[in-house]
Amino acid sequence: DRSDFYLLRANLECLKRADAHAVLSDIDKSIQLHHVGDSAYKTFQNHYALKARVELDSNSYGDALRDLGLAAAEDYDDASNAFTDGKTKPSQQSRPCVWTLADFNLLAQKLPQDFRPYLYKGIYLDFYSRFNVEGNGAPDTLAAYERAAQLAPESALPHYFSAHVYISGVLGGMMSMPNAKCIDYAVPRSQDCLKLDELHSRGVQQLTAAIALDPTFTAAYEERAEAFFQLKQYRQAIRDYTDALRLETKPKEKGILYNDRGLACVN
Repeated sequence: DRSDFYLLRANLECLKRADAHAVLSDIDKSIQLHHVGDSAYKTFQNHYALKARVELDSNSYGDALRDLGLAAAEDYDDASNAFTDGKTKPSQQSRPCVWTLADFNLLAQKLPQDFRPYLYKGIYLDFYSRFNVEGNGAPDTLAAYERAAQLAPESALPHYFSAHVYISGVLGGMMSMPNAKCIDYAVPRSQDCLKLDELHSRGVQQLTAAIALDPTFTAAYEERAEAFFQLKQYRQAIRDYTDALRLETKPKEKGILYNDRGLACVN
């Protein structure tokens, strides 16, 4: 009755190229038995990502895209962790049981009018961009999101994930080179800090587009509140934290939002 053992067995079955039905059955059983207090996995991100990979090998492309979407939705802020394979660079060649660039390109080839292969390719690339502090991988990531937005102009997701690159990711996040060059509390504000502000403002534009498409998109309010906080536009941040609190249902996340709104109020 331990959920994690079923997922571990599913991984081993996958590597041994066992029958796909057996692998998927163990993943489903792991999800069914999952209890946060007894599991090393706090979400189903790994479950759905592995499930989707097995479905890809079974030529069930629609099912694979559905489960990739479920993996990303488990934690939009950390969605790229669903696709990590332990390496520091994107893998070009397909390999069993893990996601690579070749897999997303295959999905795009099989379903050329579906935006999701490009969206998930961007999320995949975003993970590896954190290992390149110069931001050299960002153009490919943003290009994938842009293509996704072109194919699905009604979806808020490409805009949200584009914004993430500018605000929390390799271009303007805490570990980015532009952030390292900005002494945030220096007066007057330096040119490096103004450049960082421009990156965060681009992120705000993308998030505003995402919220216009989906006014109930909790993660977009949370991300935009963070961007406004970094831009020192505290009243706008408080507004977005309040909207996020209205929509958020997870107690732990609500606690973080109350904390961050409190900091914005102090400022």
